[in-house]
Amino acid sequence: MNLLMAAATGSGTGGAPPFSGGTPGTPFKGTVLATDFITGPGLASAVGLTAGTSINTTGGWFKYVTAGGVTMYVAAMPFRNNVTWEALNGLGIVTGSTTTFINGLKYKVRMLTGVTTNPGTTPGGEFTTYLLPMTNGTFATYTTAALGYVQYGGNYLETLCQEVYSGTSHVARGYPAFGDVWYITANTPQVWYGWRPVLELVG
Repeated sequence: MNLLMAAATGSGTGGAPPFSGGTPGTPFKGTVLATDFITGPGLASAVGLTAGTSINTTGGWFKYVTAGGVTMYVAAMPFRNNVTWEALNGLGIVTGSTTTFINGLKYKVRMLTGVTTNPGTTPGGEFTTYLLPMTNGTFATYTTAALGYVQYGGNYLETLCQEVYSGTSHVARGYPAFGDVWYITANTPQVWYGWRPVLELVG
């Protein structure tokens, strides 16, 4: 059963979207349909993102509640490729300086952290904490393909992250394998780098 397409079994309250699934005792609380929350094109429009190419337009979201009680939604698949880190940063959607309202609730729009330090090259951060467990049985047993890790232009689609890798390049996760750390060269869009947004509830 594809939980990303499953009907909601948990009700949202106060403007929060309904969800289904989840793993008791973990930060993973369930999946959310894009139609119950926001689509990739809808979010891009809300933050003014026109650079790059829209992909996975009906992809859903993973809902998490962190140990600190923060609710966040991570795109189950990248929603855009062929976009630069600089274009995303210019809109304030790398670290979350830009916010948007969905169904009356306010969210920071940002990206996952991906390494243990900034700058850094050691795998870690939110990608390791929240996304990898969706594929290894800790939270769920999705295939990496179900998380959008498929080939574009001969390489598998990597997830852009917040941090500096080295110099003017920035961290990407997904090369040579899904959990590995690579980088995107400054101001160099490629089809195998993707925007996987995070929506962090702030009010």
